[in-house]
Amino acid sequence: MTKIEELQQRLAQLSQERGQLSISYNQFTGAMMEVERQIAEEQQKIEGSQPSDTGASTLQEETAPST
Repeated sequence: MTKIEELQQRLAQLSQERGQLSISYNQFTGAMMEVERQIAEEQQKIEGSQPSDTGASTLQEETAPST
């Protein structure tokens, strides 16, 4: 096998490895996006279950005597 053939074979191997890494990268990216979505969903649940402060201030304004 000539030096050029060896280099061409190595280039083909590297190209194949790059393709596999690209697939892995996309899988990791997709997994990260899914986890980010789950985090946002959980944060919305937490924020939705906490009592809001605006309700208390509105109630005070309604019951306060007017001058």
